[in-house]
Amino acid sequence: MVNDHTISRAIKGRILARTCGAFGVVLLVYLGLVSMAMPGWSPAKIAGLVAASSFLVIAAIAWRGIA
Repeated sequence: MVNDHTISRAIKGRILARTCGAFGVVLLVYLGLVSMAMPGWSPAKIAGLVAASSFLVIAAIAWRGIA
């Protein structure tokens, strides 16, 4: 196990960025597939789009090192 103190802040930011980016992309792909199967907008699709956008924004902020 890696000691948390041995990992630099920049590396932690990159890990957070990659993780959030992966979650955001997976959620967007899922929403795309669901939208093809069930056209139209629903509250669940809107919430999913907001969540995916949030993940991608957090990933961009973490990647730039602002957080």
